[in-house]
Amino acid sequence: ARFKALSWLNQSVSVLSIVIYVAFLQGGFESIYSALQFNPSYPLTWFTPALVHFSAIHIVFNLIWWISLGDNIEKQCGKLSLIGLFFITALISSWAQYLIVGPNFGGLSGVVYGLLGYCWIHSFLNPEKPALVSTSIIGF
Repeated sequence: ARFKALSWLNQSVSVLSIVIYVAFLQGGFESIYSALQFNPSYPLTWFTPALVHFSAIHIVFNLIWWISLGDNIEKQCGKLSLIGLFFITALISSWAQYLIVGPNFGGLSGVVYGLLGYCWIHSFLNPEKPALVSTSIIGF
């Protein structure tokens, strides 16, 4: 029931990530990864690595954080905030990873860390509103 209550963006990112991971498991890694791998010549691939995960624990961990933080942000700050944060954090983290390690990377980790930072700063700057994330989670 909780999954149905999520926004179209939260659901879309989650479902696409799962579909891509399952396709990898079914033997489609080479063709799918080459299409989604970061390539500075193709702007769409500046965002697609966020949907690519290489192991079950990788996708589970990232989606738990994506769903939880994304849902909190959207409910308190609105859909446009979550949409903007997804694209900005995917872009920045993809470029940073590309500059440091080259084109072979993937996952929502950069987006999730961006969302976590946003939640922390938003909660600090808006103490009158419910915290988007608890202090203990920030410490973790």
